[in-house]
Amino acid sequence: MSNQGNKAWTFSIKKLGNLDEGTIEVKPLTLLCGPNNTGKTWVMYTLYGFLNNRDIHNLAGVDQIIADLKENGLCQFNLEEWLNENFKSTLKSIEKTIKYKLPSIFSSDSNLFENAVFSWEASLNDIVERNQAEYFEFEFSLGSKQIPAFKALKEKNSQILSMTLIKDLPKEILRDVISSLIYGYLVGKDSQEQTAFLIPAERNGLHLFYRELSSRRTALLHHASRDELDLQLLLKDVLGSKYAKPIADYIDWLNDLTNIKKGAEKTKYHDLAEEVKKLIGGRYNIDAEGNITFVPKKKRGGPNAPKMDLHLSSSTAKSLFGLWFYLEYQAKEHSILMIDEPELNLHPSNQRLVARLIAKMVNQGLRIVISTHSDYFVRELNSLIMLGETNGSEILKNQLLKKYSIDNESLLTKDKIGAYVFECGFLKPMEVNQEGIIATTFDEQINSLNDSSDDIYYSYVLGEGSE
Repeated sequence: MSNQGNKAWTFSIKKLGNLDEGTIEVKPLTLLCGPNNTGKTWVMYTLYGFLNNRDIHNLAGVDQIIADLKENGLCQFNLEEWLNENFKSTLKSIEKTIKYKLPSIFSSDSNLFENAVFSWEASLNDIVERNQAEYFEFEFSLGSKQIPAFKALKEKNSQILSMTLIKDLPKEILRDVISSLIYGYLVGKDSQEQTAFLIPAERNGLHLFYRELSSRRTALLHHASRDELDLQLLLKDVLGSKYAKPIADYIDWLNDLTNIKKGAEKTKYHDLAEEVKKLIGGRYNIDAEGNITFVPKKKRGGPNAPKMDLHLSSSTAKSLFGLWFYLEYQAKEHSILMIDEPELNLHPSNQRLVARLIAKMVNQGLRIVISTHSDYFVRELNSLIMLGETNGSEILKNQLLKKYSIDNESLLTKDKIGAYVFECGFLKPMEVNQEGIIATTFDEQINSLNDSSDDIYYSYVLGEGSE
């Protein structure tokens, strides 16, 4: 289900970590910039929690739907009529739920979020208009065999949602399923699958130690199943294993790679996954036990390169594993990929290539949210915007594309990009025009670096300064 070209994901956030106030609209490509410890990760994690939320309670009309389903096995529900009556109360319920979940999203004390405010600036007209033309399908399944128990369907150019109860479900479960369905309709996702996938800045370490981190959870279960529970030891393990939800989810994902791969076909983004392999100079393997290995590219005329454990590979190979696997096996059109510092551990030349790759991902229907400290990354995006926006000579444009080995598929337009800077407690939009993203936060530091370097060179090295 598409969210392209609407304002369904605009948020106002107040009193969250070091962020006093800010409003952000999530576009096909959204950049978060600014100094360390200003709130970029806080905002990313909050957005992640919102997009992956499945819990919303006390929605009007749900009990009547349950009664109809229990009696007839079928029910038709007019979404537009329901929204016209219940939109404001539903938004308040969602916002209340997200604030309630902030402590678990960040795995932190609730006192840290006592004054936090999360507002979803959603428009009823935008949501109705967006969904009117969209096909919407929702399914709830049971057990490891994923036996269908509930289905819902909305045809294009209709607001009638047809629900079918395939297996009898308790009222409590049905209430959660239907509430999750309505939430998905509002947000723009058509299943209970995780909509947003976040690749954290801690990924290199997680790629190497996910087994050990999983063993800690096994240890917790071991303690909990003992006849004589060692409460002190259990409490010590629990307190020592506090991860924010995006980190915990990523660890769980790493430990489930074999199952994900086993049941998945290569996605429409396979070609982009192949570009990741070119960038790292080799390929990844995941064996039946879920161990990740790396095989360097064979040199022309040389022997086959040996398979090596991931910890022996380059930092680039370690850093980009999650991106490769996601593109190869999991990415779906219109889903959201969040990357904390995509430039992590990359040489400037590779940072530029990753910028081009992300631009291709955006142009092929993925929605990307990133935080970055990299001027190289932003300046490469600016080149792609200039080539994508300016109506100059096509001959000259093609010459530049060939000269700098840039694909047409990497070119961007300014309407696809939202850029924000965190400074002095506020989240502020950066201008995006035909010349690209006006990232003064980087320009100021580059100018300061040039000035200090020149001053040291001319006044101290050449001795032109006065004593």
